[in-house]
Amino acid sequence: MDPDLEVVRTRRNLPHWNQLGKLYFVTWRLADSLPKEVLARIETDRRDWQRQHGDIPLSAMGHLVKHEWYRLFHHRVQTWLDAGQGSCVLHRAEACRILCDALHHFHGER
Repeated sequence: MDPDLEVVRTRRNLPHWNQLGKLYFVTWRLADSLPKEVLARIETDRRDWQRQHGDIPLSAMGHLVKHEWYRLFHHRVQTWLDAGQGSCVLHRAEACRILCDALHHFHGER
């Protein structure tokens, strides 16, 4: 990133920063990267937490409440993901090639 050039910042589920002519990275959570029991437990805990906070969207909550949510859920999910569960399918050369081909498909066109 060049701090002297314009940076377009958008946000939906994650913050996105775009700058003309710069490289990007993409992160995927593969389907088996978290055990089903862990996903179910986290989803139940999230729903319970949301109900306890009046079913208000996270985006409308104050800073301290958002911090609590991230502490309870985001960090827990990241810890599980860092454990490297699942088959890690992108370690297979053929799967990696398919992904790379898909990423390069529109190179120079879009």
